[in-house]
Amino acid sequence: MKTILKTILLTGALCASLLAADPAGEVVSFGNFIHVVGSLEKSLAFYHDALGLEMQGQAPASRPFAANLPVAMLYGTPETQSRFGAVRLPNTPAGLEFGEFKDLNQKVFTPRVQDPGATVLVLKVKSLDAALAKVREAGAPIVSLGGTPVSGTFVVKDPDGFYVQFVKPENVAEATAPGNVIGAGMMVTVNDLDQTVHLY
Repeated sequence: MKTILKTILLTGALCASLLAADPAGEVVSFGNFIHVVGSLEKSLAFYHDALGLEMQGQAPASRPFAANLPVAMLYGTPETQSRFGAVRLPNTPAGLEFGEFKDLNQKVFTPRVQDPGATVLVLKVKSLDAALAKVREAGAPIVSLGGTPVSGTFVVKDPDGFYVQFVKPENVAEATAPGNVIGAGMMVTVNDLDQTVHLY
């Protein structure tokens, strides 16, 4: 429980700083969260088809693998091919971007939520019941004990084992997003909260 509390506190501090109207530091906003996946089709089917998040750009079938020198240089992955897709996160400046690589030695690694470095995408929704029905229909593993919401929230795993938490905010009546998902945030499990906050 100690590790999870560190996660929640870190998220609150980062969100308050990044979403401030007049940021005090050099960071003025945040962009897409990039999530490396095993299958672009499966990821977009989960986040776009099942959860209803708006897709950016073309469908996966229209996104062939290609050599991308800037991406290869950025991530230190020479002689690889990649392709990307993304969905919008309502009422945030960010999106959720998926990257799929080939011609690269890959190892599947799924951290436990309590492991430092583990991340959790937090989706704010109008209806927990509707979200739960959609993830069940999509066959997503439900992490929360009993397979039902706990204290107004629940956690599942996406097609790559990435944690996704659904929560219904108190101000849901004010939501203007057309779908069930009305906002998003992120939690990161850390080893030392003080050092992490000092870095950011």
